[in-house]
Amino acid sequence: MRMLAPAPRGAVTGPRVWLGALVIAVGVRAGLGTLGALLAPGPWLTAATVAVVLVLAAAAVTRAFGPPEWAPVAALATAVLVVSVGYGGEGSTPALPGTETLGRLADLVRAGTATVNEGRIPVLADRGLELIVVAAVAMAAVVIDALALSLRMAGLAGVALAGLWVPTLVFERPPSTASLLIGASVWLLLLWLTRPARGPDAGLWHEAPLAVTVTITVAVVAIVVGPLAAALPGYGSMRLPATWGPGIGGGQGLLSLSDSLDLRADLGSQPGQVVLTYTSDLPDVGPLRTQTLMDFDGQRWHPAPAGDREPATGVLWPEPTTAEPTGSIDVNVRDFGQDHLPIPLDPRALSLDGSWQYDPVRDEVVGGSTRGLAFHVDVAQRDLTAEALRADHAALIPEGSPELQVPDTPFASRIADLAREITDGTSGTYDQALALQSYFRGTDFRYATQIPPAQTNDPLWDFLNDRAGYCVQYATAMAVMARDLGIPSRVGIGFLPGERGADGTISVTGDRAHAWPELWFAGAGWVRFEPTPAVQTGAPPTYANPAVAAVPQEPDNLVPSAGTQTPPSTTQPDAGTTTTTSGGSTSSRLPWFVLAAVVLLAGGGGLVLARRGAVHGPGWGPEEAWQRLRREAARSGLTWSDAGTPRQVAVQLHRAVPAHEREAHAAIDRLSAAVESYRYAPHPQPVDASDLVGWVKQVGEALSAARRDGVPSAPRTG
Repeated sequence: MRMLAPAPRGAVTGPRVWLGALVIAVGVRAGLGTLGALLAPGPWLTAATVAVVLVLAAAAVTRAFGPPEWAPVAALATAVLVVSVGYGGEGSTPALPGTETLGRLADLVRAGTATVNEGRIPVLADRGLELIVVAAVAMAAVVIDALALSLRMAGLAGVALAGLWVPTLVFERPPSTASLLIGASVWLLLLWLTRPARGPDAGLWHEAPLAVTVTITVAVVAIVVGPLAAALPGYGSMRLPATWGPGIGGGQGLLSLSDSLDLRADLGSQPGQVVLTYTSDLPDVGPLRTQTLMDFDGQRWHPAPAGDREPATGVLWPEPTTAEPTGSIDVNVRDFGQDHLPIPLDPRALSLDGSWQYDPVRDEVVGGSTRGLAFHVDVAQRDLTAEALRADHAALIPEGSPELQVPDTPFASRIADLAREITDGTSGTYDQALALQSYFRGTDFRYATQIPPAQTNDPLWDFLNDRAGYCVQYATAMAVMARDLGIPSRVGIGFLPGERGADGTISVTGDRAHAWPELWFAGAGWVRFEPTPAVQTGAPPTYANPAVAAVPQEPDNLVPSAGTQTPPSTTQPDAGTTTTTSGGSTSSRLPWFVLAAVVLLAGGGGLVLARRGAVHGPGWGPEEAWQRLRREAARSGLTWSDAGTPRQVAVQLHRAVPAHEREAHAAIDRLSAAVESYRYAPHPQPVDASDLVGWVKQVGEALSAARRDGVPSAPRTG
């Protein structure tokens, strides 16, 4: 005879254990699937799915056949075991945990973090990033399962479940309607599965059809009506003049880019309307720049004095060049009202209407309004490779030129010392620039649109200490430090590339406005670097990406949605590319409905076991027996209120059971005492599950016999 300690108060038991695990599995898988907007197809999806199924299965089995309070422990232990065995071995070979497991896992996490920092969307998940995804999703399953099925806190479990959708929202990749519908439905079903009983329990399978229908209806209405309501005139939206950075407003809802960047200003919200679109036959266009800023006074950037302007004809470049076009771009400007033309960073030739002029000093094209303008650009892309730039050197310009001027601030010397410390051990302009860029893209710095409060009167020094800011701070820091090293620099502002539509048109929105440093090389000219963290910009340009092999290969022909230049495919692929071999694609994706079918089969098997177990009551506690007796009594016409205590209900039962049914009366006393002890005693007494089943059976049969024999009973409600 097996003695069971009573289940934790509120814990889900019986068939709801298996159905709850199934519902959570589908919900977590739906949330996991949204990461496909950020990560390239790969083994991470299958690995994380398997981990979730194992974690939830471990918890369900423990609840059904063991002490239910140990279910969260079993789930957590399974998650740890899956991660340790799957990723703690040498290379990709699974291995039992050992003394070196923790170190290997830490190394993989560091590698995965670096992949995120250096990658661009969609990131190709290496083994380190795969580990991070699997561990995070497995832990999410542990938390959701514990909150919903162990503590019956389904509302809070919904918050944890919603967290799986957060990454896509942070990176502005709206999840699909289907995933939102599944997530909402899962949450509502968990609320139903874990709700406290109100009156007689009609049983799980009697309520399931109505619960599923109501759940799907509510979820569909919320998802459909929400956007429709938000689209109504005047509902939470207003069209305002938009600016980027502190500076001039464009007026009439147009976006304009400021030509005075303040290091102390918060970035604020950036408009999401489309400002321009373009098509191109080039594999990688790169950013479109509108202005360049040369003069930095320690607080703000300002344009250099204008040069002698000339008609914007021929090849436009600060120095004479005979570069031949390698491709072209056709641009259509929409909600962007400015007198500076957005142009590529390489030598270019323009075809457009109007009186536009080229300023070779600022490297800008200025003229009339850009709004509604359509123009054609022939681009001569330069040979910007790591080898070519490493063989190049900083342009020799007179000391005191604006490209080398550093403001005289109280911390100027300390900033210069830091620049030399960062580049210590490097030789040559290119390697120094790369060291500076890598310093700012490291994990010590973070992207933030709100600037921390000033600590000194030098905003650049404050940024280097706070290590938080947006593109203006990062561009400024690298440009000033480059000047400290004798490298001419300036800051360019414009737009990172947008996203390619189904027709091949690339749309650029206002929130793609960006600032970056440009360094002057004697042979290559002005070269862009990217110190702003990858969370905002993706990978740095190919020639400035330490993760890309030196030998150039064919570049990816897709414009990266993160807005940076597309790295070529190499023996160690950069994030965002998908490699194939003669055996086929390396990606493996398990459709969510296949998972649902698999888990459904497993859940069905579990339910069969649960129903078999219900006959013998292996997982019963006093509350489950009391609820079963309540249903049996209801069939005989006897019901009671939730407010009734076990003793009050026992009195009703004694009145309803014929006096000669002595065993039934004894069963009533024993069962009510067990429930009373379970509910109110500091340390409830263990009770044998088979005894609970027997007591319920004896009382139920006595009530049925009394009803058949027409024996009077007590009032039907109490």
